[in-house]
Amino acid sequence: MASSKRDQKVVKPRSVCLSDVQHQSRAQRLIQQALSSDRLPHAYIFHGPDGVGKEMFAHSVAKLLLCESPKLGEGDSPTKDSCGTCRSCVLVDAGNHPDLHLVYRQLAASHPDSAVRGRKALDLGVDVIRHFVIDAVGLRPTVGPVKVFIIREADKITPQAQNALLKTLEEPPDTTFLILLASASDRLLATTRSRCQMVGFASLPSEFVAQRLAELVDGLDAKTAELLAILAQGSLGRAVLYAQDGFAESFDEVATMLAGLDRVSALKYSKRIVEMAKESADRYKKRDKNLSDAAARRVALGDILGAMAAWYGSYLHAAAGRPHPFESRRDGIDQETAAQSIDAISDAEFRLAQNAHAPLCIDGLMFELASV
Repeated sequence: MASSKRDQKVVKPRSVCLSDVQHQSRAQRLIQQALSSDRLPHAYIFHGPDGVGKEMFAHSVAKLLLCESPKLGEGDSPTKDSCGTCRSCVLVDAGNHPDLHLVYRQLAASHPDSAVRGRKALDLGVDVIRHFVIDAVGLRPTVGPVKVFIIREADKITPQAQNALLKTLEEPPDTTFLILLASASDRLLATTRSRCQMVGFASLPSEFVAQRLAELVDGLDAKTAELLAILAQGSLGRAVLYAQDGFAESFDEVATMLAGLDRVSALKYSKRIVEMAKESADRYKKRDKNLSDAAARRVALGDILGAMAAWYGSYLHAAAGRPHPFESRRDGIDQETAAQSIDAISDAEFRLAQNAHAPLCIDGLMFELASV
């Protein structure tokens, strides 16, 4: 497998309109139906895996709502979209439209209260929600007739902050639209979900992710893009991070370990996996300085365990008559062995999610995989 360089340069994606967001037909249909009936809800929850287009779609909806000259498509069921050229569209594309409010954890650093600024932004607390959403909702739009709030990582809004937000979600001004983005909607309170229109987003096809990844990342060859698309499990955003971090190289190393795994080498490989996770966690923390050590380690170990499961999963694909996507092979891996190995990895992921001691958990997993 061709290796990829770390810190790959990512090409800034072009400006997109609503119709440019691909492979999210259900979300497109729901929005267009609401637009055509002039009954667009004022509060949405866009939920689904990270990196599949939720935020891009939310920005496209905001761009349409703020557009000064929306266009109508042709055909029996014409769709609405932003013009892409008016002053509002240009401001949205530039990221400085005064009526488009992007809300996220790190805004705590810009809060007027020094006590809030001094805390680590591990979640979206009530102080941030009150100042940047609830108080701002009451202000009149600056440029156009409406204003739009997009709240990232809405599943990290604390229960106290969600309760404070309920009245705004239930009775927002006619000039206000709110879009909450969540990777796990079940982490939101039922009272929050009941006041919003739920719109689900699906994982993207691997072929599409590979194609877009090759377009977005300079110097990335097609074979590595295909590998990263499979490892990212339908998430373009995750695939881009993998390309930046040289995760193809990490996968090659993990695959080599699994191909030669036995009870003698299990402990050595376990220690190396923990080291790799530490290196990856440091990169995650460098991107998000508010990320805790434990959270960064969980994400990093999740990436590696996902790669291990994908390696074993390739044998299930082969048993089903589909092409084997990875080059690294190990003799004796049959369908039953692969399935048992994936179950063992899944159990380890569950234990890690319950805050099990990571090195001991990985030790146990590697010895179990060697025994299988």
